[in-house]
Amino acid sequence: MASRLRRALNLDLVSISDVLGADFLAGGGRISLTAEQIAEMKTLAAEALVLRPDAESLARLVRTLEDLGALDVKAALTLHSRGALSLAERLGKAVQPVTIAGDAVKLPEDRYAAFFRSLVHVFRNAVDHGIETPEERLDADKPEEGRITCHVEAGETMLIITIADDGSGIDREALEAKWTRNGGDAAEAAAMKLEDLVFADGISSRDDASDVSGRGVGMAAVKAELVRLGGSVSLTSEGGRGTQLVFRLPYSKS
Repeated sequence: MASRLRRALNLDLVSISDVLGADFLAGGGRISLTAEQIAEMKTLAAEALVLRPDAESLARLVRTLEDLGALDVKAALTLHSRGALSLAERLGKAVQPVTIAGDAVKLPEDRYAAFFRSLVHVFRNAVDHGIETPEERLDADKPEEGRITCHVEAGETMLIITIADDGSGIDREALEAKWTRNGGDAAEAAAMKLEDLVFADGISSRDDASDVSGRGVGMAAVKAELVRLGGSVSLTSEGGRGTQLVFRLPYSKS
């Protein structure tokens, strides 16, 4: 599995570089600041060290410095949404700008970054497997442009990320057939939850692998990162109506 994951990652990096530019991947551990962030840092430093050198001002400065190295959940999802639109154009599909709503959340980068990087597979699957061509959507009495939506909800102990599309839905029969062709038991496949089939290693509803999808390792990589974090995923899908994935990650607001 490791070698297949490495090959999949290399292909993913090419796609990500096409969308975000080579500078993004070459950034290493550097942190880029906007002009607004720099101005805020100057104000906080002045308050904490010169104007109001009290405990509260110092605490605000420390929190701000900590946030500089944090992973912004909505920003991470926005990067993937750009990639989804680029892939849709490449595949001759039409997709509306991705909606990202909900709570603003920042997480420790070293713990959560790998999981959020792996979500590229979820967005790519939504475009490649889920969203139909404009002609197919019109024939199905659907808007020509497909929709992908994201929602972030921060609870006291759990971060919930919902990613949904209004595409064709998941072909469960194709996944079960792939399971049996890979040596699995048909009865076992029929009893499995849909999310277990979708995230199983080497299972894809596609028989033809390409540089976009069909290798069946991308979603397994997402599941591996999710397990590492102690999280879970649930999935619902309806033929012709779309698919929704709900990721639950251990999280603390403190």
